[in-house]
Amino acid sequence: MRRLLPFSFVARSLAICLAATVAGCAQKAASGPAHTSPAVAHESVHLATFDYLWQRVADGYPDPTLGGVDWNQVKDDLRPAASAATTADELRPVLTEMLGRVGVSHFAIVPGDVYRIGSGEGPRGELGMDATLLQGAVYVVSVEPNGPAHQAGVHPGDRITAVEDTNLDAIVAELADGQGPRRAAAAVGSVLRDVLHPVVGEPTRLQIERDGTPSSITVRPAPIQGDVFKVGELPATRVETIVRVDDPDGPNGPIAPVLVIRFSMFAVPNGAAIRRAVMQAKLDGVAACVIDLRGNPGGLPLVAQGIAGHFVARRSASLGTFQTRESTLEFNIRPRVSAERLDGPLAILVDGRSASSSEIFASGMQELERAIVVGEQSSGLALMSSFERLPNGDRAQLVFADLQTPSGKRLEGHGVTPDIVITPTPEALRAGQDPILDTALAAVRTPETP
Repeated sequence: MRRLLPFSFVARSLAICLAATVAGCAQKAASGPAHTSPAVAHESVHLATFDYLWQRVADGYPDPTLGGVDWNQVKDDLRPAASAATTADELRPVLTEMLGRVGVSHFAIVPGDVYRIGSGEGPRGELGMDATLLQGAVYVVSVEPNGPAHQAGVHPGDRITAVEDTNLDAIVAELADGQGPRRAAAAVGSVLRDVLHPVVGEPTRLQIERDGTPSSITVRPAPIQGDVFKVGELPATRVETIVRVDDPDGPNGPIAPVLVIRFSMFAVPNGAAIRRAVMQAKLDGVAACVIDLRGNPGGLPLVAQGIAGHFVARRSASLGTFQTRESTLEFNIRPRVSAERLDGPLAILVDGRSASSSEIFASGMQELERAIVVGEQSSGLALMSSFERLPNGDRAQLVFADLQTPSGKRLEGHGVTPDIVITPTPEALRAGQDPILDTALAAVRTPETP
């Protein structure tokens, strides 16, 4: 049975989803932290953990001024509480408060006993549906044909109020307080990635409202399809790429076919699947493409570089710049040969759940004038981070690099502004419409689209 998730869990799971697969996280989790936790006596481990984390942020955050935060004052404010902590559970809120004073994403404390999230519960399944925060509530966006949710009677446009004992309305209300609409959407998306992927074989009860009438629907999850992706200590994750060709009037009709790609995250298996899809589309004479990044929490920037190369012919093109304390790195696109590249019109779809590498990819392609971006403002959660083991056994997610777009704009806290802004409505979902995708398909079929 599931319970109402406290905000601390929401923030933690959001941070994991957004940054557990970014390049710095992947590289540093595989190779170990840059600094080794000092050996400390058991009775002083909590205070030593506080001091160690404070120093790591002071030394490693890309902006030495921490955005104007008086970091010494933060230490003076919170160190007494850390000194009084007698357990890791008592210390964790103090550490979280300290990281929160910086006021950016991709900082988090993960308890050591849940770092390998999902272990011991059995293999996770899927309900065959997607849901998002819309007009202050959680609505079903799409239902996979013949999937578990479809067979149980779930419809697009249904409002989900609870999943088992997880009260989504209460979580939405908690997140709406001071989080801002984009970050709330990303955090709710993180919770949904958890509760909508229960253990295979365990019936999952959804409380829904349809046309104002509440009801309960039980869905039995199916095994997740796709490839397993694992980096370092991070939990193994199944990733999926969905590819289709939108060709409503057939191969001989006047409406141009469009390759539509949607994938769960920027991971190596997804990059390989997209390469195969692009090569097949090229052979079939399909030139236009729509890349759907709605709900995509990010992943490996190296994969984003490779995917961009399937659509950009310029060898020196960059998606942006990484800025660490010591250096600046260009996020250059990896060029592809002609057989692996589509040079026709391209659209990228984003929403409030699109984060991290999704934002890097979308903003870079937009500023290169290679793609038109359609949808809603993205989350603005776009920093580089890594996980480190703390002296008390918990893990800290620490920011070590900031990102600027090719034109010098900062994505953190701002996100990607679509060229065409569209917000779906419950009414459109209930009618089986996807106005964001429909607009993008129409755009790439016009000659003036980039």
